[in-house]
Amino acid sequence: FNLVQESEALNFGHNSPEYISELVRCVRYAYEDRDTWISDPDFVDVPVSRLISRQYAKGRLAVPEGSPTSGADGDTIYLCVVDSAGMAVSLIQSHYMGFGSGVMASGTGIHFHNRGSYFSLDETHVNRLEPRKRTMHTLIPGLAFDGQDLDLVFGTMGGDAQPQIQLQVLLNHLHFGMGIQEAIEAARFSFVPAADSPNRILVESRIPEATLDKLH
Repeated sequence: FNLVQESEALNFGHNSPEYISELVRCVRYAYEDRDTWISDPDFVDVPVSRLISRQYAKGRLAVPEGSPTSGADGDTIYLCVVDSAGMAVSLIQSHYMGFGSGVMASGTGIHFHNRGSYFSLDETHVNRLEPRKRTMHTLIPGLAFDGQDLDLVFGTMGGDAQPQIQLQVLLNHLHFGMGIQEAIEAARFSFVPAADSPNRILVESRIPEATLDKLH
């Protein structure tokens, strides 16, 4: 979010060509950092404080773009619930690919996931495969607070699109003043990182052709 605040994105109209281009630029930097740094903190010293600082975001926007690696498609569900006392649950469940690992816990009907597919077999990679290590993954059930007060319970399926969808919904609501339903229903776009093919932007058909023409 610091990248967005330090960029020019919020100076443009909702889903304008300039807004989409600038937001996608921020996402590209964020994904490059993710694939450079994010792994099990028990194995890797991840500089969290630096990565989430406004100063780092300013510097990040001043350097050339890199080429983040590719994620993978999968099957995920999201649900949330809030009771009358204000207790909230934000939950994501995912097998990741197909039927996950294909292994079922005996007598339970529960399949194990195969999120381990996100590990790298490159011994120099920050998220390389190691015993007892947790992999980087894309599951991010969300809670948003206004000070100490819970304001939103939210999340989405979508693999690498998850943080991008969450970002757009939050900006729709907090910056563009949309109600929650409107913020959810607004047309969205998603940057698709790819190490071995050109990066792409997927857009919903409700985004005007005139906007798409200016993005080419």
